[in-house]
Amino acid sequence: MKTFLRTGVTLAALATAPAFAADLARPYSPPSAPASDFYSPNPASTWTGFYVGVMGGYGVGRFNRGQGGLFGQVSGGDFGLNGGFTFQSGNVVAGIEGDYLWANISNFRSQPGPVMTSARLESVMTARLKAGYLFDRLLAYATVGFAGGSVKASLYDGSLPVPAGGPLYSHQRWRNGYAAGLGLEYAITNNVSAKGEYMYINLRSRSIFNGAYATNTGMDLSLLRIGLNYRF
Repeated sequence: MKTFLRTGVTLAALATAPAFAADLARPYSPPSAPASDFYSPNPASTWTGFYVGVMGGYGVGRFNRGQGGLFGQVSGGDFGLNGGFTFQSGNVVAGIEGDYLWANISNFRSQPGPVMTSARLESVMTARLKAGYLFDRLLAYATVGFAGGSVKASLYDGSLPVPAGGPLYSHQRWRNGYAAGLGLEYAITNNVSAKGEYMYINLRSRSIFNGAYATNTGMDLSLLRIGLNYRF
């Protein structure tokens, strides 16, 4: 009887050994977690919020003198800061933007008389509405609004050394006008974007100088500029 029992136990052990060994050899695999626990999709909107940035570029334009004559062609660079707020709804982005740039857009030229003149745009600012359409991460936009600038103009006696002779008249005043432009802005990341734009600025005419040299002048300016923005 004992022999029979020992034989039965041995056979049972041999029968279960492969299954037990297979269980020992199989590595433990925890239950798989949903993919959403490991992956967070990009935000639905990357253009809604406040932003600040830096920008700079090059401008050309002219000062109008008297009854349509040229006071002088001007050209030069500018650099400054910008910021604003935009809101995205589907592929449409709209908002407000402002900027302030330090500039050296100037000239120095001879006039009849003999007279020498110099003119310079020293700074320019804008406050504008902005609206555009998204093509994936690229925003094409238009903008329009207020513009202002600090303009300095000087008039010299051409028979004297310049500037050692000093100006006969010098005028520096802030002028108001309007701005309108077009641009492209690309979202490099959800927070950083790069842009390039064209901006037309018109500053209204004002009287300058005195006496026989009294005249008035306004300014038309075209700016090409690039920039980087950081969105919060």
